[in-house]
Amino acid sequence: MAQDSPTHIDAAISDLESWMERISASIETLKYFRSQGGASLLNMPAFTGMRPSSAGEIPDAIFFEMSVPDAAEKYLGMVKKEKTTNEIADALLRGGLKSAAKNFPSMVNTILSRDSRFVKINGQWGLNAWYPAMRRAQRSSTAPETTVNKQSKEDNGHGEIGPDSLKGMIISTLNSSPGDTFDAARLSDMFQKHLPSIRAALCKLYEDGLIAKPASGQYQALKKHPS
Repeated sequence: MAQDSPTHIDAAISDLESWMERISASIETLKYFRSQGGASLLNMPAFTGMRPSSAGEIPDAIFFEMSVPDAAEKYLGMVKKEKTTNEIADALLRGGLKSAAKNFPSMVNTILSRDSRFVKINGQWGLNAWYPAMRRAQRSSTAPETTVNKQSKEDNGHGEIGPDSLKGMIISTLNSSPGDTFDAARLSDMFQKHLPSIRAALCKLYEDGLIAKPASGQYQALKKHPS
């Protein structure tokens, strides 16, 4: 009997955690209705899509018209536990977030990895706010930052591109998938940047010979020729 106890305890914990997720999702839904003027909205056709899904975990349109990082932050705050990239991507789509990305989980992974609100531990994403010790360590490591470090985020005027600048992010993304092509809309979705800024950066990078343009509106990394 003593050997069976941990199994029963684990099952009970799993069941309670499942209910916690459902309760958190229900609370988020009720908060939405409250912000819209009251519970009577539950019976209005325009808001029927906001009812919780049959699984009871993610309300159908809770992430509608939200950005990927904002929706991911809201989702992790609802479930209050770490989730894999695929789990987050699936939850965002089920919650009404719209995306034209061909590989949505890959896009989610790229976006979260560039946002300081998220941290990845053992292959799962959590909120940086959950790890105060880690935040203190990060602040200590970045405390001596100088104006030189800040300048590295932008082009320095000598033709060099900072890795954290928009152009640097584009080059890094294209180089990470050398066989893939990217358009301005896809990169705008990934970086959560304005489309005109993305287009201008792509045009400049192509004019400077730093990226390739295999077709109109399509860009990719320069092919490396064997020496």
